[in-house]
Amino acid sequence: MRSMCTSHNLGSRFRQQHVRLGVIWLALTLGLGFGLIEGGVASRYGFLLALPLAIGCYSLLAGSFGVCVYNGLFGRRLADHGAEQVPDDALRRRLVRRGMALAGVSCTLAAIGAAVFVISA
Repeated sequence: MRSMCTSHNLGSRFRQQHVRLGVIWLALTLGLGFGLIEGGVASRYGFLLALPLAIGCYSLLAGSFGVCVYNGLFGRRLADHGAEQVPDDALRRRLVRRGMALAGVSCTLAAIGAAVFVISA
């Protein structure tokens, strides 16, 4: 029987998918930022960059650290062979805390990035 990993709840295949998704969202954010600058409304609507920036940052961090808050809340792990339940409550809580920390860091980075964009525009 294979032992469970205690530090992440995403397998390597799902980690790669999260990284790809993060790159796509950050590219979308970059395109939106250029569009706002070209339209001359960057200082007024620059705060709209915060949402795609937060999603992109979270996806990159989740892929890098292998922790997804959504799967942690449901007590599941997405291994390469499929989804499985995390039987240990302490491990489940630890994975949720790590995922929430990544979500908090992502929102903070997005807020700072959007603020810098608005201020510099």
